[in-house]
Amino acid sequence: MLAPPLLVSLLLMRYADLEPYRQSAFGKYIARSMSHAMEAVRLAGMAVTALGAWHQSLWIIVAGSAIVLFGWLRGKISNA
Repeated sequence: MLAPPLLVSLLLMRYADLEPYRQSAFGKYIARSMSHAMEAVRLAGMAVTALGAWHQSLWIIVAGSAIVLFGWLRGKISNA
């Protein structure tokens, strides 16, 4: 569950030209709002989602997904 995303991230950072994404509006939003705390929130949401999948519980999966979305959208929510 954790190894494939880590491997792909490392390969992308090493071999892909990510500068256009960094200069995009989304890239600037991420640079401004994605703190280590929000990365931890997203990781916690992923853990809740995985727990829900393990127990085959839709409401836990939805709750975990909501936590992940909060981690991604907190900057937009706090600026609204």
